[in-house]
Amino acid sequence: MCKIYIFCDIDKMTNEDIDICIKKLPEDRINKCNSYRNINDKKLCIVSYLLLQYGLKKQYGISCIPKFTYNSYGKPYLEDYKDIYFNISHTEGLAVCTIGKTETGIDCEEIYSYDDDLATTVCNFDELLRLRQSKNRDLDFTKIWTEKESYLKYLGAGLQIDPKEINVHIYSELVRAFIYHEKYIISHCGKKTETEYEITDYKDLF
Repeated sequence: MCKIYIFCDIDKMTNEDIDICIKKLPEDRINKCNSYRNINDKKLCIVSYLLLQYGLKKQYGISCIPKFTYNSYGKPYLEDYKDIYFNISHTEGLAVCTIGKTETGIDCEEIYSYDDDLATTVCNFDELLRLRQSKNRDLDFTKIWTEKESYLKYLGAGLQIDPKEINVHIYSELVRAFIYHEKYIISHCGKKTETEYEITDYKDLF
């Protein structure tokens, strides 16, 4: 069973919430959160970690603060629970976390305006051809982008692989994308096991 937790109540998070919640984080996560100058980015950094804590407790009864270890490309794993895999992502106003018993990757993006220059750095020839013929380039490009990102995060290879080398159609048995709230694309990459989605409530995290 793989579960995806989704949180989009960032606007409800107060400065007091930030002060309280940041104390629940390990030192490396505190440093990461404090590195953000934009207050919403700091909120999203905190919330994505709280989603992980919440999911671990709900799925596996783990209530301690998770400690991370990292692979050679910087992908985090749970130091004390090597049989549990997770991945987190956040974008403007939205944070997501996936947790399960097999390797996993997730990415989310707000649907943004199509940029052909950007697309040429991410997409291969066939993908560009389809995009330029698309009636909804904004949606279709964001979908391709998040699918590739989720696959890279699944591999844990960081930016070592050129996105243009990833053909999302070849990896369709691993990658699934869906629209959320008509403004976001969430893509999840993992072995085809039963997947559940939970819209996590504000009161569950704070």
